[in-house]
Amino acid sequence: MSTHDTEINSDATRLPGLEGVSVIKVKDDGAGGPTVYVVTSEESARACPSCGVFATRLKDYRTTAPRHMSCGGRPVSIRWRKARWHAPK
Repeated sequence: MSTHDTEINSDATRLPGLEGVSVIKVKDDGAGGPTVYVVTSEESARACPSCGVFATRLKDYRTTAPRHMSCGGRPVSIRWRKARWHAPK
């Protein structure tokens, strides 16, 4: 799953208020709050933080749960699928 093979929900993307990420789906967890699945949508995330050169080779993906939020008085869990890139040499 990446921003290239999963449809981005642009309306839902505005709800979490997280810069540089896009919502791909929302599922009700059955325990009183939804789980929001997001991916990094900012292309600059591929740039090396020290030299700024853009990576062209994907290393792998990691899914993190950065924080719990609330929306409409209900708890919301975030699952963020991040691409890890090989730094250019």
